[in-house]
Amino acid sequence: MRLAAHQPLFWPPMYLMQRWLHVDTLVWLGSVQFTRKSRDEHGRNRPTGQNRIVLGDAAGNDVDVTVPVGASRQPIDDTPLGDWADSFISTVCHLYPETPERDVVCHAAAELEGEPLGSVNRATWSLTIGLLDVKAPHVVDDTSLPPVDDRVDRLVTYCRQLGATTYVAGKPAINAYLDANAFAAAGVTLTPQDWTPPHGVQAGRSVLDSILRRGVDRTRKALGW
Repeated sequence: MRLAAHQPLFWPPMYLMQRWLHVDTLVWLGSVQFTRKSRDEHGRNRPTGQNRIVLGDAAGNDVDVTVPVGASRQPIDDTPLGDWADSFISTVCHLYPETPERDVVCHAAAELEGEPLGSVNRATWSLTIGLLDVKAPHVVDDTSLPPVDDRVDRLVTYCRQLGATTYVAGKPAINAYLDANAFAAAGVTLTPQDWTPPHGVQAGRSVLDSILRRGVDRTRKALGW
C-alpha cells in the first residue's frame, strides 16, 4: 500500500496533485502549525502553499494569490481567515474565460467564506476531485493517529499504523531530511515521486490553473489519468 502525507493546501500545485492521486492513502497533517512563509527552492521567502496558490494569466505570467489569515501560531485546521472570497472570485474571473468549471469554483469560494483554513483547503481538494472525476485516495486525518513529535518518526509511525509498504515523497524532502533507513527498519520503502510534467504544464502552478486554462480532460491526462 502506497502512502503520502502532507498539510492540506489551498488548490494544490500540479506536482502534489499528481503525487496524491497515485497513492492509496493520503494523511492530512492538519494539526501541524500554520506557517506564514517558507523558503522556496530558489531561496526566496514566500507565503506557503497552505494559503497561497500560483495561477497564470493569458500571457503565461505567474499570478500569486494569497488568502489572508488571522492569528497564526496555531494548527492549520484552526487558523481563521480574513475576508477572501470576493477578491479570489474577482481574480479568477479576470484571469480565465467563463466555463462551467469556473462557475463551480466561484460558487464554492463564496460558500466557503468564513470557514477556517483547514476546512477551506479540504474543500478545494474535494472540489478538485469532483471536477476531474477521478478516484481519490483514502484520506486520513492526523488527529486520528498517535501524536509523534519527530517528523520522520511521525511518518514512519503512520505507515505502520495504516499498513503502508511504500511511502511516496518528493525528492527534495528525501534529500533533505527523510531517512530511508528509518523507513526500512519498519518494513517501508521510501520512494521518490516519479513524474515529469508534460510539455506546457508547469508543475508548481495550481491544479486550478490547469483546469481553468487547459480544461478538465487535458488536466486529467497531465496527471496520469
